[in-house]
Amino acid sequence: MDLTNSRDIDNWTPLMWAVRVCGKWDTRSSYRLGIIKELLNHGADRMVEGEGLGRTWTAYELAWYYNLDKEIIDIVTPTPEELQKVSGEEHSALWAYRIKSPKIKGRDGPSDSYCDACLMMLNDIMHSCEICENFRLCFKCYRSRNMIHAGHAFYVWREDEEYEGYMDTDLSSYASGSEESSIG
Repeated sequence: MDLTNSRDIDNWTPLMWAVRVCGKWDTRSSYRLGIIKELLNHGADRMVEGEGLGRTWTAYELAWYYNLDKEIIDIVTPTPEELQKVSGEEHSALWAYRIKSPKIKGRDGPSDSYCDACLMMLNDIMHSCEICENFRLCFKCYRSRNMIHAGHAFYVWREDEEYEGYMDTDLSSYASGSEESSIG
C-alpha cells in the first residue's frame, strides 16, 4: 500500500509533515532533506493544500514558514508543469501569489517549545491551555483541540498579524490573463 499521498483529517500529506521542524525528535536538516527527496521520488504531490487556522498551507509555504534551507524550499517548490495543471482562475491566481509574494516566515519560539499533540516545534504562534500549565498546541493541532484536549479553553501566545497572510490579499492582479500571473 502506497501512503505517499495519503491525507490526514486536515488534508496534510507526509510531504507536509516532513517539512515541519521537530526539535523533540531531533530531526536534522540533512535527514529532512533525504526524507523529502524520497517522498518526491515516490510521487509526493507538491500541490496539496492542507488546512490550517483560517487558511490553507502547502509544503512550499511551510518550508518558508519554518525558515528551512534554500535547497529544501527549492525541491518543494511546484514545477512549472505542476503549476500549469492548476484549474480555475481563482485557484491559479492563488498559486501565482504564493510563488511570487513575500513569504510568511515564523519567528522561532523558545527552543524547548513543542506541540504536546504532534511534538513539532512551535514556531511563532502557539495555543496554550488556560487550565493545564505548559500544555500547548501548534496551529495545525489546535484545529483538533476538541479531540485532543476536550473541554479546555486556550489562549494564543505571540500572535503575529502576518499569520493571516494571503487570506486578506486581493488576488485579482494575479488572475490569469494579467501580466503578473504568468507562472512557470
